[in-house]
Amino acid sequence: MGLAIAPIISATDYEVIGAGTEACNGIYVEDGTYNDKAKYVCGPYYLFCYMGDYWCIHNELDIIEPGRTHYYVWSLSNTPPSSGWEPGWLGGTFPGPTVQEAAPTLTCTCGDICVNTAGWWRDGGVLNASGTPIQAAVDAAAAGETICVAAGSYTENVNVDKPVTLQGEGESVVNVTAESTGDHVFEVTADYVNISGFNVTGATVYNMAGIYLSSDADYCNISNNNASGNYYGIYLSSSSNNTITNNTADSNINYGIYLSSSSNNTITNNTADSNNYGIYLYISSNNNTITNNNASGNYYGINLDSSSNNTITNNTADSNNCGISLSSSSNYNTITNNTDYEQHRRFEQLRHLPVFFEQQHDYEQHRRFEQLRHLPVFFEQLQHDHEQHRRLERRQRHLPVFFEQLQHDHEQHRKLEQLRHLPVYFKQQHDHEQHRRLEQLRHLHVFFEQQHACR
Repeated sequence: MGLAIAPIISATDYEVIGAGTEACNGIYVEDGTYNDKAKYVCGPYYLFCYMGDYWCIHNELDIIEPGRTHYYVWSLSNTPPSSGWEPGWLGGTFPGPTVQEAAPTLTCTCGDICVNTAGWWRDGGVLNASGTPIQAAVDAAAAGETICVAAGSYTENVNVDKPVTLQGEGESVVNVTAESTGDHVFEVTADYVNISGFNVTGATVYNMAGIYLSSDADYCNISNNNASGNYYGIYLSSSSNNTITNNTADSNINYGIYLSSSSNNTITNNTADSNNYGIYLYISSNNNTITNNNASGNYYGINLDSSSNNTITNNTADSNNCGISLSSSSNYNTITNNTDYEQHRRFEQLRHLPVFFEQQHDYEQHRRFEQLRHLPVFFEQLQHDHEQHRRLERRQRHLPVFFEQLQHDHEQHRKLEQLRHLPVYFKQQHDHEQHRRLEQLRHLHVFFEQQHACR
């Protein structure tokens, strides 16, 4: 926007105040020289040094003597004296004026009132310093006036209670942060208010908005703003016949653009991304036009709740959990030419489901045919396995009997072996007895021989 904030007079110009002849009071702007000293002019009056030794306030430059002036003072100074002025013969009345350096005045070419971070002013006026300069400018404005706000950072909550235009230098350079997080950044309570070119943030308490239009605010225009980092970005409450266009309402706690019981509004060319709800129409928000907006990356892109006869067209609602949603008797709405990639993807899935199930059917049929084809081998293997199992079962079942029989057979064999060796055993026993007896007889013979020899 380029606000002009240059002084139109310098700090060496002078202001005449307190003169009894009120027409002589005012700002005297430097206007060349007279007798090698600067002269100053204010309307038909001159402030100049005559003959180099006294200063005059008069409506003519060529005078004959000091008394033929409105006011004069004897002084050899190169600048007008501040005091000592006396009335002349040509209309000057007491009291005499005070002359002082004039405060620089400012230009305001973009509107009726200009604002910067230090204060506000009108064209050709002086700066009115304020800690909340936007609010101070609104308070000073008349209905229908335009307030231009220069680039900078402002911390305030602004109540706009009269039909004015607030024009920021641009949403990328004019930042307005809520002084109180529990209040709206801009609260509009009058009709025909226009707000554009601001970045508004910081209204984070429940139900607070970056820009809020109350039930007293109709026929407003909210455009080219960035309303992010609030609970609501832009909130219309029982507010109708407004135009909300070319705004960005991203990354708010709950809602990007929210209409409650608000009808006949035009919501166009806005971006409402990365909120809980992108654009939300609630409770009898009817006959609104929602067009050419982008509501993506939200939980709900565009949601209508108990709202009817709205036109939803040419919007983009991608990457939401739900792109466009209607609930609670939202009837007779026109919804055309919107882009919802996620919904499109789901419809595509549904469209391909018959083919999918047909393919699944074909696959199942193929699987069954394959099973049938392998059934002879399967049953052959199954029969073989069954036979193997039967044999194992039989073996396992008869093993105890088998081992018992085996043990019995072993015992029988052992006994048979014993019987087989009995003849030899007995023969050995008999031979041993015979031998023992022979040994006894042999020893008896020796014994008797010995007895006989002793006799």
